[in-house]
Amino acid sequence: KITHNISDASITIEPQPHANYPGLGAKGLVDMQKGSSQFRSGNKWLGFQADKTTITLDLAKELQLSLLKVSCLQNQGGWIFAPKKITVFSESGRIGEITLDDTAKKQENQLKIMVVPIVAGSYSKLKVVVTALNEIPEWHQGNGTLPWLFLDEILVE
Repeated sequence: KITHNISDASITIEPQPHANYPGLGAKGLVDMQKGSSQFRSGNKWLGFQADKTTITLDLAKELQLSLLKVSCLQNQGGWIFAPKKITVFSESGRIGEITLDDTAKKQENQLKIMVVPIVAGSYSKLKVVVTALNEIPEWHQGNGTLPWLFLDEILVE
């Protein structure tokens, strides 16, 4: 169940998604439309090849929040890995963070929703920093290179 529809938020992304995987642009992260496991079909996924991706959400109004969810794709055969860390900031500083210890392990393809508990409060602006693996792990044929990070939705509760 979605507590808040934030489709009217202003969004900036740094860096911009890769030209091959622009999704529906920044607004695609809050349009309540999920990508499928077939990342090459449809255009819901925003693909990044960067060590960090920063998403700033300027919400249309103050919202009472205690959770932020980031939806991502894991398809290691396609060199797409889940993030290793997600940090959430408000205007007053860091309000939540999760670290995913198993990101570099061999795993099945899956759509993942990363849940980040945040300090319960009233927020009108959030910055979400999604940190990718430093490099694809040794066991993978792409080892030593920067993995892809695919995001399709950010939700708040």
